[in-house]
Amino acid sequence: MFDVLILAGRNVMAEPLSKRRDFLQRRVLPKLSEPIRESSQLTASLSELKNAVRAHGFEVWWSFTNLPESRSGRWGVGLPSEKMKQCRWLKPALVGQLEYLQWTPDNHLRHARFIALRENKDPKRVGRES
Repeated sequence: MFDVLILAGRNVMAEPLSKRRDFLQRRVLPKLSEPIRESSQLTASLSELKNAVRAHGFEVWWSFTNLPESRSGRWGVGLPSEKMKQCRWLKPALVGQLEYLQWTPDNHLRHARFIALRENKDPKRVGRES
């Protein structure tokens, strides 16, 4: 666990991260019965993190935006078509099994959770289940 967004029913997202982490350490973690640990704070820049990941032989890909939306005015409004032309598109190589509550009207998964990789499935033959 690394952050607190709601505390005692109050939205604390406008508070600085240092204060939210203090809430986590003093008011949340001591009350939890399960063995949940606090993640240490990353102090490296994004480029330093990317370099460290690459140094271990892993591929780096970061996504902080959504694909184009059919409507505007929502959080994380998608990529415009010009920006999409600059993106590096990846070919599917793995299949992940997800659990989710439902599909939204905008074709997003609500409350999605990763279950497992499915090595018995061909990525080229996988599509949305109905």
